[in-house]
Amino acid sequence: MLLSVMLTAPFGEASAELFEPVPGDFTVELRVEVVDPAVTVVVAQVALLDGRVMPVALAEVAPGRWAGALTLAHIENARVAFDALAPGAESEVSAVVSLIDLGVPVEMFVEEGEAPTGSGTDSSPSWLRVGAVVLVGLAVFVGTLSVGWRRISRT
Repeated sequence: MLLSVMLTAPFGEASAELFEPVPGDFTVELRVEVVDPAVTVVVAQVALLDGRVMPVALAEVAPGRWAGALTLAHIENARVAFDALAPGAESEVSAVVSLIDLGVPVEMFVEEGEAPTGSGTDSSPSWLRVGAVVLVGLAVFVGTLSVGWRRISRT
């Protein structure tokens, strides 16, 4: 089943489909619906994990439907924003969505035996882990204070 995301106007439904993976070549077809018939150019701005932004030109494959291929040297859950240009108007930019949001299977970003994280290469600490460490530290601190308080109140 192909997943998709509904974007705000002038965009409609957006999706991505993974082509058969080949070692050293990760290719995804990006698709977006544009409901404004005046739009003449659609570009997908793809933000990679290393901070680079790649523009991917999309072609109109049917009235109001645009598609283009994104090819990366390695698998990563890149972020995508679609940019629509109409003559004499300012460009319209969609919300940022990930390849997983657009329908690429999460399993593609997970090494075997690894828990899904959303990108497979993100080494930053999880806020959930940081919060758990802070809570445990706070509990130890409060416990130490209560033991000290009991000793003081007994004397």
